[in-house]
Formats: sequence, structure tokens, C-alpha cells
Amino acid sequence: MTYTVIWLPDAMTAYRRLRARDHSGAHDIAEAVRALAKEPRPTSSAPLGDSPFRRLRLSSYRVLYEVDEQSEAVYVISVGRTPE
Repeated sequence: MTYTVIWLPDAMTAYRRLRARDHSGAHDIAEAVRALAKEPRPTSSAPLGDSPFRRLRLSSYRVLYEVDEQSEAVYVISVGRTPE
């Protein structure tokens, strides 16, 4: 099954800002998010507590997203640096 990846507006805005500062990091994020279409729960991701959200960590960045099984969609909610 292939999921549809949907970037929510705030996540896309954050991604565009990141891309302007760190093209390589943005490229890595884009590749990882694209891969969520085939595997929405990779081993590099983890559930966010008891919520329906998942966190994907990529070096110093993170992607917060939600998998919707009924609509077969992955919603990218947030993209940013990991808290230090």
C-alpha cells in the first residue's frame, strides 16, 4: 500500500525556511518524508506518547506527522530542529 503524503501549510512554511538556511538538511528531510509514503512507521520514527502522532528524527532535525489509516495518508505537521 502506498500512502499519500500531505504537507500541512505550517510544516511547508517551516520546510521552506529550513531549505533557505540548510539545503542539505532540507534535502534529507524531503527524502525521509517521501519514504513515508511506502513505510509510514520506519524504525527511525517513534510514537509521540499516547497521541496519534509520530516523530521522525534526522540528525539535528525532526518531523512530526500523523498516519491516517482510513484515508491512507501521512500528514506532515511540523518540521524543525531537535531541541538541544
